[in-house]
Amino acid sequence: MTDRELLELLVKKLEQMQSQLNENTEITKAILHRQDETDAKIDSLSTEIASKNKK
Repeated sequence: MTDRELLELLVKKLEQMQSQLNENTEITKAILHRQDETDAKIDSLSTEIASKNKK
């Protein structure tokens, strides 16, 4: 394998890794967003239950 072929192979692998990293980042962002929504719903339910228990 020539130096050029090796370099091209490395560039291709790095591009694949960058693509996978970008995908993982987007998935992580979506999970965090969903978790924030879930936390807000739980907080709302907790407040509602506490309010009903005071009556």
